[in-house]
Amino acid sequence: MNRTNYNVDDSPTEEDDLKPCHCSKTHCLQLYCSCFHNRRPCTIECKCNDCFNDGKHEDEVLKAVE
Repeated sequence: MNRTNYNVDDSPTEEDDLKPCHCSKTHCLQLYCSCFHNRRPCTIECKCNDCFNDGKHEDEVLKAVE
């Protein structure tokens, strides 16, 4: 699995601890989005609205990291 490096913290996270997000207004580009925080794209299990952390909005993700 190829992960994008968002340069947030490198805390090890067990795959079992990763929970789907439910962001409603932030496009999943804030650190309180569990997916974005753990440097992984959102999945179909997530309940987010208007998600930009889906692998198709790389420019927006890189701006959010800055």
